[in-house]
Amino acid sequence: MKRWAGSKHLAEALQFADARSESALESWSRGLFIVHHLPMPQLQFKLVLEGVESRCDFAYPDLRIVMEADGEAKLGATLDERKRAEYHWHRRQGRLQKAGFIVLRWGWKEVDPNHSAWATGVRAVLARR
Repeated sequence: MKRWAGSKHLAEALQFADARSESALESWSRGLFIVHHLPMPQLQFKLVLEGVESRCDFAYPDLRIVMEADGEAKLGATLDERKRAEYHWHRRQGRLQKAGFIVLRWGWKEVDPNHSAWATGVRAVLARR
C-alpha cells in the first residue's frame, strides 16, 4: 500500500494517533499543536482541587496552564443538561483559577478554518508563563 495516493501522509499522521483523544475536536486540536509547532501538551490531565477530581483535555502542568476543547457533546442534549454542565464548568474553572492555573477554552469556531489566530493565542499564553 506504500504506493497508494496519500499513504505517506497517513503514515505520518498515524505516528501521532493517541487513544486518549475523546472527540474529533480534541484530535483536530492535537493536529494543530503539531502543524503550528507548539509543544505537545499532556493529554487528559487529572488533578484534585478542593477535594474534587478534575480532568482537563490538555495541560502544561509545569506552567499551570490547562486547556479545554469544548465541543457540543459536552453540553448535553437537553436545556437542563446544558445548564447543569455550564454550572459545573464555571465551578471547575473557578477552582482551577484559584489554584493559579490559566484556563484556555476553544470550540470548533476558534480552530476551523482560522486556526492561525488560535495558535497565536496559545503562543501568547505560553510566553506569559
